[in-house]
Amino acid sequence: MINLSLPNLSKEEIKASSSTIRDGWVAGGKFIKKFEDEIKNFTKAKHAISCINGTSALHLALRAIGASKDNEILMPSVSFIATANATIYNNSSPIFLDVDKYLNLDFISLENFIKKQTFKKKGILYNKKSKKKILAVVVVHVFGTAANIVNIKKICKKNNLFLIEDAAGALGSFYKENKTKKHLGTFGDLGCLSFNANKIITSGGGGMVVTNDSKLSKKIRFLSNQAKVNDTFYIHSDIGYNYRLPNVNCSIGFTQLKKLKSFINIKKKNYRIYSKMLNQDKIELIDSPKYSASNKWMYVVRFKTRKNIIKKAIRYLKLNGVETKPIWNPLINQPMFSKFQKYEIFNTKKFILNKLCIPSSTFLKKREIKFVANKINLFVDKIL
Repeated sequence: MINLSLPNLSKEEIKASSSTIRDGWVAGGKFIKKFEDEIKNFTKAKHAISCINGTSALHLALRAIGASKDNEILMPSVSFIATANATIYNNSSPIFLDVDKYLNLDFISLENFIKKQTFKKKGILYNKKSKKKILAVVVVHVFGTAANIVNIKKICKKNNLFLIEDAAGALGSFYKENKTKKHLGTFGDLGCLSFNANKIITSGGGGMVVTNDSKLSKKIRFLSNQAKVNDTFYIHSDIGYNYRLPNVNCSIGFTQLKKLKSFINIKKKNYRIYSKMLNQDKIELIDSPKYSASNKWMYVVRFKTRKNIIKKAIRYLKLNGVETKPIWNPLINQPMFSKFQKYEIFNTKKFILNKLCIPSSTFLKKREIKFVANKINLFVDKIL
């Protein structure tokens, strides 16, 4: 079976993680700061706080800005479920907006919602329907492709909204403007990264919050360590969480991060191979907008038909030794979120139709890519 996205680990990661076990420093240790410092250096963020996964990063980010039952969070209708779950963890309410053709938050949908569905009082934005305060926008950079973050940031600034970037799959991705580029996750007040095993680098699980705000950084680190004010006498001043990323995981992440640039080059090379081998008449290999310098974390294809053939494609390819997955089921379709507000979701269904994630591991050989492309071509020739 050619899997969807597996970690690329080698003797360097074994050596680093073994050293923490040998020395006994598996929980706390030197690799935590090393990993955080390297993330800061790479992203150019002033602060980086490691945590156990991307979901905890989102939870902490929303908690730090004051998400609660008294306010609401704007977010796209398409994302991994953690984006909305983290909002619920903080007793806040998500409001779902439409996406663009890249499956990212449509800034026009955001603009229209604010214009038509909100009002301002003393500079604070309120929802006309619920009368609750709109606290923040969470924007997701889906599969490593930049959302239109510059326009979204302008809207947030104009309306005094916090901006949180769910950059779980976007380590190594940048927004390009006027021959300069800036790392995703560093535009907003807070950015959240993930090092899950399927991401471009892994720490065997893990996440990171990046920010340029010293106060938010301090609060997030405090909350991630059980809100502890006195370690010796177990004194805590708030409800905190055991969200610290262990040293053994950080040793793997630190070692992986050194390979990130080479991983991205491999991703781009393999993308070009897929592009040449797939039947362009019947299959579109999804690219990025001009403003996005994507890490090409996950390759996505779209079958050029109005018939929904995704289930057939997944079944056929699995029988032929290829693992694939559909785009996430939209958040608006999840039963536990049905009671929450959604606004003019016109494009979500259309833009996820017949899109399929295909094998994207960095250790894929050319013959394996050719095999995958051939099986996909055979499928569309059979069906379309």
